Amino acid sequence: MEQNISFKKHPLKELSFKCNKVPVQDFPVEKGNYLLGNEYSPVAVVIPRSNHDLIKTAIEGGAAIAGRLVTANIGIEKIIANIISNPNIRYIILFGFESDGHLAAQSLLSLHKYGIDDTGKIIHSDGLTPYIRNLPVAAVERFRNQIIHILNLMGEDDPVLLKKVITVCLQEPKNAVEMKLDGESYLLYDPGAFNSEPMILRITEKLKYDGIYETLSPFSTVIHAQSISSAYPRLIEAILSAGRETFDERGSKTKELLNVQINILNPSENSIPKGYRPEGWIRTDEEVNEYLDKYAETYFQANKNVIYENGKILLSNSNVAYTYGTRLTDFEGVNQLDILINGIKNAINKNQESRRFVLSLINPRTDLSNETELIEIPCFTQFWVYNRRDGEKWILHGTMFLRSHDAYLAFPANSFAGMRILKYLCEKTNAKLGTLTMYFGSAHIYLGILN
Repeated sequence: MEQNISFKKHPLKELSFKCNKVPVQDFPVEKGNYLLGNEYSPVAVVIPRSNHDLIKTAIEGGAAIAGRLVTANIGIEKIIANIISNPNIRYIILFGFESDGHLAAQSLLSLHKYGIDDTGKIIHSDGLTPYIRNLPVAAVERFRNQIIHILNLMGEDDPVLLKKVITVCLQEPKNAVEMKLDGESYLLYDPGAFNSEPMILRITEKLKYDGIYETLSPFSTVIHAQSISSAYPRLIEAILSAGRETFDERGSKTKELLNVQINILNPSENSIPKGYRPEGWIRTDEEVNEYLDKYAETYFQANKNVIYENGKILLSNSNVAYTYGTRLTDFEGVNQLDILINGIKNAINKNQESRRFVLSLINPRTDLSNETELIEIPCFTQFWVYNRRDGEKWILHGTMFLRSHDAYLAFPANSFAGMRILKYLCEKTNAKLGTLTMYFGSAHIYLGILN
């Protein structure tokens, strides 16, 4: 896209002007795909569609930092966090070409101009998932105040032009330049540091408290959390924010995200969210604890389910075609858990780190059909285990796969059961409990259930 760009000298006669600069120790605070230059420079360059040559040119031209921007959520959040950690940065130059679908550059411009609404959505963004979830509103406002201009040179890829715009931004007021860009006028010079201390916010630090997530699209979401309890609200928030409305085979209307991965660092800690009620008859947190203990037991026994009878929570014989416990402990006569335990022990004795420990709950003889609305194929389909050595210790990491998942009612229960499976395997093999990753093909919320 060719733009109408012109430059004209516009010297400012401010004899008392002093270009203050601030030493920065923690810049940048977030890792990313960028290069660093002079930390006292007032310029950051953002190139949405990665072009290493242009990024290198920006640093050679005098930028403090230059890098790519792919997504309109965590990508923008990292830019905000890095820039507010360095008050010397006063301009952003958008250069190169837009990130397909995500419209990250357009979203960054909208954020600077309009801010975010009460839900964290970038106002007037046309991106796929333009939500600022991992930073406080104060960080967004600091960013908007600190950055004087975002110079929108999207569609331009001439390195000479990029260097010229950077150079203009580095000038003293007496050498200020007026740049006209598609009818807009920008007076450019180095105004010195923003009049405030560096604001240090590390997005990844949130992982210690309540988790972080990135929704790339309605078809790909990743959540990192310390515990099941901290992952739960993040999952619900992600679905409500970026999910698509859809109808399933049986006519139920849901809001849905596809391909959701949740990595839980400490699955046995804080494993039951406060206020969670998996069944309507459960009234107290104590009953929730008892219910989940019983529910997890059904994964280790054939043909058992949880019932509420005469005020008590009990295990009862099940009259359904199968249970998860049946598929795990008596799958056509095979106890998969026992086989897996022996395999893990054998690998540890041989000092082998394996990728072949798999529990499978799908039976193609009974679970596959052309009439999808008539069959009861398991939601829980596989459980993978990875034994990994850490010094003298062996650690087991688990991945639990569910093809379909009622996030609001079932996430804590299924994650709790997944944790118990992993913990059981650890106890039987003298290994340490590692991470638990939950993977949902369809993570959804039935519309109306939250009303």
